[in-house]
Amino acid sequence: MKDFDPKRLSCFTAYLLASFLAFAWLESAVTRKANLLNQAKLTLPNNHGMPKILHSFPNLADKWMKNTASTGTAQVWLLGTSISLLGFNPCSNPNTANYSRSAAYYGDMLFWATEAASKNDAVNTMVIEVSLAKKPTPRAESPDMRSRVFFMSMIEFLSKRTYHSAQTDGGSCASPFSLENRIIRPILIPESEILRNRGLDFFDRSNALGDWCSESSDRHLIFFLPPYNPKVVSQQKLKPTLDRLQEKLKVQAKIFQQRHPTCRISFHVAEASPSDSAAWIDANHFRPSLGNRLLEELLSLR
Repeated sequence: MKDFDPKRLSCFTAYLLASFLAFAWLESAVTRKANLLNQAKLTLPNNHGMPKILHSFPNLADKWMKNTASTGTAQVWLLGTSISLLGFNPCSNPNTANYSRSAAYYGDMLFWATEAASKNDAVNTMVIEVSLAKKPTPRAESPDMRSRVFFMSMIEFLSKRTYHSAQTDGGSCASPFSLENRIIRPILIPESEILRNRGLDFFDRSNALGDWCSESSDRHLIFFLPPYNPKVVSQQKLKPTLDRLQEKLKVQAKIFQQRHPTCRISFHVAEASPSDSAAWIDANHFRPSLGNRLLEELLSLR
């Protein structure tokens, strides 16, 4: 048995410590770059959207949204899920920024939007998708996933590339995702009571945003219920459920207006023509060819 060599142990310990410190420094640098992006107004135009990699990480995504929106100069903000992300092209609408993201939860979205708006004097109109999806279950980040994202982010950081999304397939310049056709699957319909409770929760969580809106007569909140592909509207129980939901949401919007009487509030139920089948990607995602017309309709409510 070889004699114990304390020098080797010291060298090995020093090596581990140096490796740990180097990794921690790089991770901190990358996190600052990916999380904060406080230089967004210098490297990211208003009408561009969030980097694709951040769509997989809700916490990072919401930080990006809040910090980017806080420093932006757009007068109109679009808030929503992938429906609004794919469907509304801010490059076709001056002074408009699309701060929607894939699988966004309305509770988190309304929270960061209120914080960002309170720091930004430019915004005066918010177009808000009424999303009644349930809160997603947080996805566990495996060591492999964390390592992959870390090294991808490190490459981005060291290459000094600007963080912006390229326009794909002639679609929205806010979206890094393809607009190719997808399989049209049936819509999963929750029970009416569940939808009603989510609708109540949506407007309850909008109260802080209503308070922000009430601070100035120039501000306007436009809530809209997005359309479904006409091919699935004939699905059994879907249309009656949607009709009942629309009526309940209209009532909630009126109550919300009563709580915030000095805020200009609009609620709109969007519809789509059965003849415009080319405007649809799947059952509930539409292309900017329909979204731009819908956005004009929504902004005319101001």
